[in-house]
Amino acid sequence: MTVSRAMSLSIAVIAAALAACSSGSDAKEEGKQADRGAVGGTAAAAKPAPVLPIAHGIYIDEMQQRTCGEASRVFVYDGGEIGEIVSGISNSANGAFSSFDKITRIGAKGLDSEYAQYAGGYTIAWTGGQMEGFPTLAVKPGKAGDFTRLTTSGNTIISFDETPYKRCQFAQLSRALQSTIRAERASLASSVGTAALVSTATGKIAFPPLEKGYYAINMGCAQAVADGGDMIAYLDEKRFGSWDGFTQIQGFESLGANRYRVTDRSQDENGKWTSGSFVIVVKDRTSFVREEDGIRHTFCPANQIPASIKQDLG
Repeated sequence: MTVSRAMSLSIAVIAAALAACSSGSDAKEEGKQADRGAVGGTAAAAKPAPVLPIAHGIYIDEMQQRTCGEASRVFVYDGGEIGEIVSGISNSANGAFSSFDKITRIGAKGLDSEYAQYAGGYTIAWTGGQMEGFPTLAVKPGKAGDFTRLTTSGNTIISFDETPYKRCQFAQLSRALQSTIRAERASLASSVGTAALVSTATGKIAFPPLEKGYYAINMGCAQAVADGGDMIAYLDEKRFGSWDGFTQIQGFESLGANRYRVTDRSQDENGKWTSGSFVIVVKDRTSFVREEDGIRHTFCPANQIPASIKQDLG
């Protein structure tokens, strides 16, 4: 969707408000991090790595590549790095090209004022020594593990576009692109290949194919930590919940196609127990979505969680 620059005058006030809000938000986040450092020295030493609100993996620009099987160029998110891998290049020694950049910061601080007009709802990522202007990446998570990327084009007159990106499993890619990914970034071939295995078995299980521990709710780990931990949940075979309360896990059932029913019970303030259940859809070992409301949970390694938040979660 292309947005005309002519709209800038009509939303100038909104832009100013966004810029002010972003500046205040970044300052608030920095303050919270400093406070935690004073309370727990261990947490301050283990500063969380920047994390995007999308799953690690391989994605295609749906406007350019159409389907995973036809793609020759992919966007990749591999831990703390983002980049692209391209196969079938005639003037390259090995017929391939790859480029990766380390994410150094998440947040709207330093964002160009015009860019900020269109960046509402997007997670802003910076790489290398970038400090201000146009960021490296702006993403907004979507359904089924996909995302939307805010892109720009033009020089004198800049257009802003929302480009849809679709997640691809390694096995869906062409053999040529699979070979290129193995050569350029082997970790993507192994980790994504494992995630591509779809559960077809049904029945009671000990635990879904997920990491046990802390999960950021509808955002990246760094942002969830900076916000004080209110958007961090904890999940294992015994309990699930966040700062406002936990439920006791009674069991798990595989429904097939990576869907799992979680049976639990909770106790109200009068001591009465109520049983219930909900269904989660596992995207990979580090992320799942609650089927009823679409809320996404992204795994956060324990060393990224400050001691104060761990204590709050019990």
